[in-house]
Amino acid sequence: MDFGDKVLHAAAFFTLTMLTELSFPSLKLLLWKVMFLLAFGLFIEWIQSLLPWRSAAASDFLADVIGIAAFLVPILLTRLVIRLYKGRV
Repeated sequence: MDFGDKVLHAAAFFTLTMLTELSFPSLKLLLWKVMFLLAFGLFIEWIQSLLPWRSAAASDFLADVIGIAAFLVPILLTRLVIRLYKGRV
């Protein structure tokens, strides 16, 4: 398994998640955004499985998921802390 490839997958999906969040900042759309990004990751792997010079790998999809989570988890935790803090003031 090429570790560098997994880092690139995670970085690409971190960036895609960031751009998606900046384009559609509504928290109400969060589930749709995540589902779209996951579907896109699966689509990429499916296309690769059809190409004779490429191969699909579950570890690539897992790296995509890690990239999505690496962006969203800190953002969601920050929003939660802000919401809780505003309730105390």
